[in-house]
Amino acid sequence: MRSPAAAGVLAALPASLLLAAATPASAVATRDVAAAVPTSRVLTVAGHGWGHGRGMSQNGAYGAATKFGRTSAQILDFYYPGTRSTRLAHRALRVQLRSQEAAGASTGVDVENPGQLTVRDEAGAKTYVVARTTSARWRVQPTAAGLRVLYLEAGPKGAAWTAWRTFAGPVRVDAKSRASTHVLAPLDRRYTSSSIQVLQQRSPGGQRLNRQTLVARMGLESYLRGVVPLESPTSWPLAALQAQAVAARSYTTYKLDHVAAGSAYDICDTTACQVYGGDDARSPSSDAAVGTTAGLVRTYAGRAVLAEFSSSNGGWTTAGGAPYLPAKADPYDGAMPSTVHAWRATLPAAALERAYPTLGRLTSVQVLTRDGRGEWGGRVLTVRLTGERASLVVPGRDVYLAAAWPTDRTGLRSSWWSITP
Repeated sequence: MRSPAAAGVLAALPASLLLAAATPASAVATRDVAAAVPTSRVLTVAGHGWGHGRGMSQNGAYGAATKFGRTSAQILDFYYPGTRSTRLAHRALRVQLRSQEAAGASTGVDVENPGQLTVRDEAGAKTYVVARTTSARWRVQPTAAGLRVLYLEAGPKGAAWTAWRTFAGPVRVDAKSRASTHVLAPLDRRYTSSSIQVLQQRSPGGQRLNRQTLVARMGLESYLRGVVPLESPTSWPLAALQAQAVAARSYTTYKLDHVAAGSAYDICDTTACQVYGGDDARSPSSDAAVGTTAGLVRTYAGRAVLAEFSSSNGGWTTAGGAPYLPAKADPYDGAMPSTVHAWRATLPAAALERAYPTLGRLTSVQVLTRDGRGEWGGRVLTVRLTGERASLVVPGRDVYLAAAWPTDRTGLRSSWWSITP
C-alpha cells in the first residue's frame, strides 16, 4: 500500500513538454454515451493509475522486482528506454522547504544546533558568530521592518524570546559543526545541512510581507536519503528502492542542470518536485538503496534525464515529450495486488460546477476523446460538460483535478477513468 506522501503527481514537466503530453497525436474520438447527473448529484467512476503516468511507475517497479525478479538496472531500462547508466561527481543543492513554509509562513523559523552557529546578513555581507552561552535556539521572523532575529533566553520567570537584530535579508543560519541542523518550528525536523536560509517575501509593489521562503543547502546524497523513503515504501525489495534512488537522483540532477538564472533554490520538498522529509525520514533500507547506487544517474545524449515517476500508470505509461518517456504497455504495474492500479471513486457535480461556474447546474458529462491506450480507450483527453446555462468542452485532466484524491478523499487518482452505472 502506497503512503499518502508518495502519491499524486510527483514531478512536473516544463510547460513546453506538458502541452505535448496533454494532447498526443494518437488522440482517439470515443464519444462515450453522455452520462446524466443522477439525483444524488454524484457520479460514480472507475479508474486506473495514480498520478500522471509518465516515466517510472513506482507500483510497477515494485511488481517488477517482487514478481519478476528484475534488477534495478532492468527496471530503469524498461521505464527510461534508450538511457544509459552514468556515474556523476557529487553535487550540492538548495532545497526550498515548502512544507515548513506552509506550516507557518508568518511565524518564522526556529533553529538549534549542538555545535557553533553563525548568523549571516547576506545583504550586508556580514557574519556574526553566535555564542553558545547565549542560546542554542534562535528564531528568524519576517516583520514589516525586515527579518528579525531573536534568541531564547532563560530568566527568573522561565524562558523568553529576546530580540537581537533586524536585517534587510536574506538571513542565513549556518552550522559550523557537521551535526544536523534542527528546525524546531514550524515543523520539527532535522536537516543534514550547513545552512538554513530565510528570504522575506514581498508584494508586487515591493512591500515586505510577513511570509518567508526557507532554503536548506545540502549534498545530493544526503538529500536523497530523505527522499527515497517517502517516495517508495521502505519494505519494498532493494531493487525497487534502488530504481527509485537512481530515478530521484536523475530527476534532481536534471533540475540542477536547468535551474533558472537568479533562482533562490533548485528544487522543493513537496509533490510539486519530490517529497523530502529531512533526516527524520531516513530508513536503513532506503539508505542502503541510496548508498549502493551512489552517484548513478540515467543519461540520454550525455545529459541527465528528466526521470519522472508516479505512483501507478494503471498498465500504460504516458508519453512525456522526450524519446526516453514513451507511451507503452506496462506488464509490471498491477502485477502485485494494488489499490492504485485500479480504483473506484466519486465525481461530485458540485466540484465541476465550482470549477466551471458558467455551466450553472450540471446536467451531463460526456467523454469525447481518449488517448487510445488501455481499457475504455485509455486516459480521458476531452470532456463535454453540459449545464443548464452553458455547454463546455474541457480537458480531461481538469475534470480529474476538480475532484482529485487526496484533497477529495473519495476522489479520482488520475485522468484514466470511466463513468459507471
